[in-house]
Amino acid sequence: MIALIDINNCYVSCERIFQPELNNKPVIVLSNNDGCAIARSNEAKALGIKMGQPLFQLTDIIKRHDVRVRSANFTLYGDMSHRIMTIIAELTPKIEIYSIDECFVDVTGMPDVEAWSKTLRKTIYQWTGLPVSIGIARTKVLSKLANKVAKSCSGVYLISAHDERDILAVTKIDDLWGIGKKLSIRLKLMGIYTAMQLVNSPDQLVKDKFSVVLSRLQKELRGESVFALDDHIEAKKQIVFAKLNNCPTSPRKMRIVADSVRGKKVEMALTMLKFSQKEASNKLEKLLLSAIANWQAKNEDGDVEDANLFIKEIRVDSAGMLKRLRPAPQGRAHRIRKRSNHVTLVLESQKLIDS
Repeated sequence: MIALIDINNCYVSCERIFQPELNNKPVIVLSNNDGCAIARSNEAKALGIKMGQPLFQLTDIIKRHDVRVRSANFTLYGDMSHRIMTIIAELTPKIEIYSIDECFVDVTGMPDVEAWSKTLRKTIYQWTGLPVSIGIARTKVLSKLANKVAKSCSGVYLISAHDERDILAVTKIDDLWGIGKKLSIRLKLMGIYTAMQLVNSPDQLVKDKFSVVLSRLQKELRGESVFALDDHIEAKKQIVFAKLNNCPTSPRKMRIVADSVRGKKVEMALTMLKFSQKEASNKLEKLLLSAIANWQAKNEDGDVEDANLFIKEIRVDSAGMLKRLRPAPQGRAHRIRKRSNHVTLVLESQKLIDS
């Protein structure tokens, strides 16, 4: 059995913890540049505000219904998410953090899963103030459906093997995890409108007409666990990358420097780049420092020196021609054209390879 734990309206709920006056009010949280709505409270959803809707389209609704608008605070959301994931990890041995507000938990073998889920939900709310919904089923895809039902009822919902067919019969094909707008249109053209109809479709037809991903989703809906919990979360933390776009250096010159540090340990690579006389070295040194900073952000308790990081991969791809103007005497200007490139740098811990 797999349980999906999801924070209800994550960004809005985080804002409400520190601003209680937002409770029971329509609230939206905007993107980085305050361009569009990326989170909505249930009250805001009831007003017809859509996910990703531009702010300029919401001006009348905001004034008419006194909608509270907040800019995103991703540092706060990440911290609150970390608290919840820590609580869950202490109470269950196997957890996969799927996103900032979702995680899958293996609850196989638990004597009373519903009672455990209700206790966990109550504990999370008492310790953090954030409401969560928990959906439980035999597979990941089914637990997604269970979680959706849980949001509209008591907050915890278990889909038993006997209830699966009834749930799938009333679930629209558009509401399935992993099925987008274009794919749902293709399925409807074949007469598949519900999840149950997809389950009953011939396996070979699904494989021939669509991809292997849809075939796996079909098996998940039948109760066959195909998408297992990811046990390599910690391993992924040991691999980071940084990217530099439109760097004003010719790809040939950048590749010469990149080849000299490929496969080297980060300490040696930083020394080589620091004392190199080539123009591209300075830009590559900054990119390497950025990748190291990304590793530290993913491994807050880790030590860079103990991790024994090295440059696993470094790619240099040609980019467009940069056009610039250079001032010239008598109010004129020279048009300058310069080649550019994209650089991708990947770091990995030697400890991961040794293990």
